[in-house]
Amino acid sequence: WLKDGGWVGECKKFEYVIRDTFVLSSLGPWLNLLHKALAMATKLPKGHPKKSMDEWLKDGGWVGECKKFEYVIRDGLRWVPAYDFDFHVNAKQRWLGMTVLDILLKEFPYYDEEYYRSSLLSGRITVNDAVVSPDFKLRDGDSITHVVNRKEPPVSEEPPQIICDTDEICVVSKPSTVPTHPCGRYRRNSLLCILAKEKKLYDLLTVHRLDRLTSGLLLFAKSKTKAEEMRQKLEAREVFKIYLARVKGHFAPKEHSADIGIMLVSRKEARNRCDAKGKSALTHFYCICTKGDESLVACFPKTGRTHQIRLHLEYSGFPITNDPLYGGVSPADENMENVLDDEEKHEGKAKRQKVEKADIVEKGASGDEKKRFQLHEVIPKRVADDTNCRLLYLHALHLRTSEFEYTAPWPTWADEMIGDVDKAVVESELKAKLDR
Repeated sequence: WLKDGGWVGECKKFEYVIRDTFVLSSLGPWLNLLHKALAMATKLPKGHPKKSMDEWLKDGGWVGECKKFEYVIRDGLRWVPAYDFDFHVNAKQRWLGMTVLDILLKEFPYYDEEYYRSSLLSGRITVNDAVVSPDFKLRDGDSITHVVNRKEPPVSEEPPQIICDTDEICVVSKPSTVPTHPCGRYRRNSLLCILAKEKKLYDLLTVHRLDRLTSGLLLFAKSKTKAEEMRQKLEAREVFKIYLARVKGHFAPKEHSADIGIMLVSRKEARNRCDAKGKSALTHFYCICTKGDESLVACFPKTGRTHQIRLHLEYSGFPITNDPLYGGVSPADENMENVLDDEEKHEGKAKRQKVEKADIVEKGASGDEKKRFQLHEVIPKRVADDTNCRLLYLHALHLRTSEFEYTAPWPTWADEMIGDVDKAVVESELKAKLDR
């Protein structure tokens, strides 16, 4: 079947017949699967503008996109000038049968009902590139597009450090506050785009990821074969990692483990909790030193659950000092919401924040910009607040596989804790613990 061209070859063998709103063909039980495959054929993976992959690549991919803007470094932050963008999302299974208005209000509460209704009727928001009523019910294969003038939040100006760059892999030390790949409110301020723009690394494939607020080692592949090989090693738990965490309290005993499952509490808020009924999770801890009311702890995760280290530290009674989700920041902290982002929680509270008008422009046939429409865009206060760039005291220090091992530079907050102690000696001791 693949030698015959797969779906490409099969699609040449027939034509759909559209009659009385029914779709007929001789494929019988294959019809629904094929219909979905055809619908997906022109869609682009998450994080790219709404155009076909061929079109995006013809425009140069990251090479072309990086030519369209320059970063602005100001007050220790990396800013991206506002730009026109089509947000594009494919229908998820849980959305099928729901009205488009209900989906927008439930899944993307950045705007209120009045805005979504007017945007659907005016065509600012479309389904399958067509204007639909707010009561339109989504079907499998449908897609929603929202045209906006995008304003990304700033991230730290700290540049990523290249630890290793070969023909097969690239190992990078990611700054805190920078997301690994385009997601949520971030695209050009993602690590993939920064590496393309500033390091000319255009074709990196993500093997794993770190939370936006977590810093440290990330492994990228340069071929699909290598990426799949590394993913299999991760799934087989053949990739060993050491993290550094700065926590509240005098960590005791000096070595102990947290062996407790992790369960999702809220999909909307991307929040989890320790629960024996959750997915199994195991983390070993070793206290490097204590200073004042804090401790510097080495973390050895044996599984890879979401927020695992942060949850296990909180469960052990020693939360990360500045963790906004799990015990490090008081709920009364007025800046707490400024720290959280799309990877940390859903933006349900954003719609209660200030609203300002923004002009949307589009390129005309002549290339001149013209005013397209006015929209009320929710600009969360944290977008212009440097607390959005508050780092988390969690750092991926060391990564080892059967092929290689790499160590990232220590973050400043860890240096402050360890003082004059020889870090090379500490690293040697921690690496030895990986072999136990």
